[in-house]
Amino acid sequence: MASKTLGFTQYLVVIVVVPVVVVVVVVVVVVVVVVVVVVVTSSCSSPNSSVVFVVVVRDDDDDDDDDEEEEEEEEEEEERRELQRKDWVTLNRARAKVGKTASTLHKWKLRPNSECPCGNQNQTMDHILSECTEEPHCTDQDLRGCTDAAQAWITHWRDKI
Repeated sequence: MASKTLGFTQYLVVIVVVPVVVVVVVVVVVVVVVVVVVVVTSSCSSPNSSVVFVVVVRDDDDDDDDDEEEEEEEEEEEERRELQRKDWVTLNRARAKVGKTASTLHKWKLRPNSECPCGNQNQTMDHILSECTEEPHCTDQDLRGCTDAAQAWITHWRDKI
């Protein structure tokens, strides 16, 4: 078999062009990462900031009486909830059932077991929402409507999940 030798052009490509392309790609990736970090950090607020998320609960009943509609509007106004960011995060974790429960942390190998402090073998989001002996409890409907029960649940669990 005859051995192939690289010609001058092929040698030039291997020695000069390939490293230059690699450097350009690395520089572009670094610039994109820096831009993303700057945008994210400038749009995120500190935990002590006053960013407020408002959750509005609507009732879409088609009542024809003006008085009933006005009462419904007043009730909707009362049902508006202002949530701080940490509460909003807790609410959405509960809604999506993806909180940092003992079961999840055990699955990620960040905790030796999945036992709940109440003694249950498996602390899942469903367990702490409705079964756990640590009060309060709330339903998925409470979470969707951000009811007083959901607010109490959020206040109790926000620093734990």
